[in-house]
Amino acid sequence: MTSPLPLLEKQTHSSVELLTMSTFKTIEIQFKLDEPFEETTPDGRETMSIFTLENGKLVQKQTWGGKETTIERQIADDGNTLEKTVGL
Repeated sequence: MTSPLPLLEKQTHSSVELLTMSTFKTIEIQFKLDEPFEETTPDGRETMSIFTLENGKLVQKQTWGGKETTIERQIADDGNTLEKTVGL
């Protein structure tokens, strides 16, 4: 199974685009750091999301229906590997 390939691209001074590509699906999220926004996840959940930078990691928090998910993304030292941690 192929892991999704995430690409981060800074669009403007504060706007960021996160593009995640796999052989099955491509997902694009545009956001501004530290600003909550409405997001429909790939599995159809309607969430409020916010992205922040914490200790060199891009941290995404999603909340919906009284639940919360945290996703941490960090580029490894080799510059080619993304480490992704998901906590419910």
